[in-house]
Amino acid sequence: MTTRLARVVAVGALALLVAGCGTVEEPAEAPPTDVVSASPTPSETPSASPTPTAITREEAGARYLELVAPVNAGIEAWNAAAAASDYATMRAMAGERAASYRSFADGLIAAEWPPEAEAAVDRLVSELAGDVGVFVQVGTSTTDAETQQALALAAPPGSAAQELRMLLGLDNIPAG
Repeated sequence: MTTRLARVVAVGALALLVAGCGTVEEPAEAPPTDVVSASPTPSETPSASPTPTAITREEAGARYLELVAPVNAGIEAWNAAAAASDYATMRAMAGERAASYRSFADGLIAAEWPPEAEAAVDRLVSELAGDVGVFVQVGTSTTDAETQQALALAAPPGSAAQELRMLLGLDNIPAG
């Protein structure tokens, strides 16, 4: 994630630089050559700053649990409604589920992760994006048949969350 963020920032900076480039008009006359330049100011002594340390596996695991808590809070009710084919309840819950998944994905993107976990985080964010789309479709459906069609579009549960949990030293929780 850190390398991806650096790439996005670099591309954005490059775009701004290129956008700012254009034709520059030359000054009408050259500046006088007999101007004495100001003496350079003494440089400040660089202050010692602590070397940044990478996030630990334990810190990343705690952050993951914090981010996923709102998603997990609604799983039982959603699964109960799904098991009962209670599509009206699922439609009513879908907006909140979409928001919690979106917030989870945003938190994953914004957080710092150990290098060995970054690929799993990227895959999980992709999986969550698909889930959000399904929840939005369920929430906008108006009939049980439309709800069933939206649910049929859902991809099977992915493995990125389990992989990430294992990489962060957390217990493996089965999907669903």
